[in-house]
Amino acid sequence: MDLRVVIEQMETGEQDRALAVLQSFNTEMSQCFTFNREEAKEREHLGELLLGFLCKELQPSCLLACLETIRILTRDKHCLEPFISHSAMLTLARYAGIANVHLAKPAQGPFEESKVGVVGKDGEEAAEDSRALLKESPCPSKNPDQEVIVEALKSICNILLHNEIGQVVAADLHLINGVAERLKQCNHTTWNHQVRFFDLRLTFLLTALRVDVRAQLAQELHGIKLLGRSSGVQTLGCSTETLFDEPSRWRGEDRGVPQGHKMKETLLPCLNLLTESSRIHRETRKFLRSKVLPPLRDVKNRPEVGNALRNKLVRLMTHIDTNVKDCAAEFLFVLCKESVSRFIKYTGYGNAAGLLAARGLLRGGRDSGIYSEDEDSETEEYREAKPHINLITGVVEEEQPNPMEGMTEEQKECEAMKLVNMFDRLSRTNFIQPMQLSSDGKMRELTREDLNKLATNPLFQSEEPADPDSDDES
Repeated sequence: MDLRVVIEQMETGEQDRALAVLQSFNTEMSQCFTFNREEAKEREHLGELLLGFLCKELQPSCLLACLETIRILTRDKHCLEPFISHSAMLTLARYAGIANVHLAKPAQGPFEESKVGVVGKDGEEAAEDSRALLKESPCPSKNPDQEVIVEALKSICNILLHNEIGQVVAADLHLINGVAERLKQCNHTTWNHQVRFFDLRLTFLLTALRVDVRAQLAQELHGIKLLGRSSGVQTLGCSTETLFDEPSRWRGEDRGVPQGHKMKETLLPCLNLLTESSRIHRETRKFLRSKVLPPLRDVKNRPEVGNALRNKLVRLMTHIDTNVKDCAAEFLFVLCKESVSRFIKYTGYGNAAGLLAARGLLRGGRDSGIYSEDEDSETEEYREAKPHINLITGVVEEEQPNPMEGMTEEQKECEAMKLVNMFDRLSRTNFIQPMQLSSDGKMRELTREDLNKLATNPLFQSEEPADPDSDDES
């Protein structure tokens, strides 16, 4: 749609005419993320007109359309000038429900207000005008439209992501205080998942981009306790489920991104965050475990088979990308309180072997994490099947015939020596390296002599080098 047509209708000041062109514009531009440089001035002018409209008493549909258009315009990092003034940011913050008029402080530099605010005034006057503008603007409804809140939050996130001045203004206006106040209320059923998600996203941007805001959240606003609330954890958990449920992200079909790149870009930060949160916060771990590792009932299908979150994460444990594989395994291991037996129960020994070998835990036990000692609850189905479960695959398998049944001892020994010779040939050509589990839970190489001894004595343990730190005398 021609921007000049949209501007002409907006300049009339009539809501019905503005609504019609904005809805058409929003529909046409909904998936647009690149913009024509030649229309930059028109987009900036449209932004100024939209902010002017937001200072009026608007019909709900017109209000939402204005905010949707602002959200689209703020994707263009080269045309953010109308949106980074104190008055503009405060207007968006009001519709996002996070404005703090009394906390807003003067800017620490000569940021010019846009035409919506006041031009050429110093920081203190600009902040005063912002407060006056907010007080004169229509008050939000007591039952706020959450679509309006989400659109305003998205626009603020876009501004912070692309513009350093916007980041400074957001800090000056203490937007983190408003977000923190709503995070305290997230257990209330008033707020839907989208509001919670973008509150957390805005919190992340503010604290990642501004050291002073990060310190304020941690010290003044008790951020660790605040973000540790189950509501925030639920949002993270739901976000993870949503990520796993979007097939295009896994196949890399999003705008021609190479296969696997999009998955790493979106999944790894999320898994790392969930892993560290679960490691240090019991309530977080408890909630995520209920979503990812519910009590085990299915003992007939392998852990990597299925569409549950556990199945998808176990599949990632054998992913070709080492970072993806390690992150998925680490997350599940922490949810199992770093207990080897519990980890194997949910993933199977074959899938778990990589992480356990890296940590020297192939003989079992628990890693050095600090966790409560409560027992893992077992379902009736798992308890009945437990004696018949193959620990390597993690499922009950049909009993296989004994291949050595009917053989004499001499025949068995002959077959064992054939196997030893095959391993020896493969190891001499460096095709494989036979290994054995040592007493410290790590793997060590087997020599030709070790293989010969194993052929005659399957319980043989190769000699290990003496520990130089040991106090025992030889």
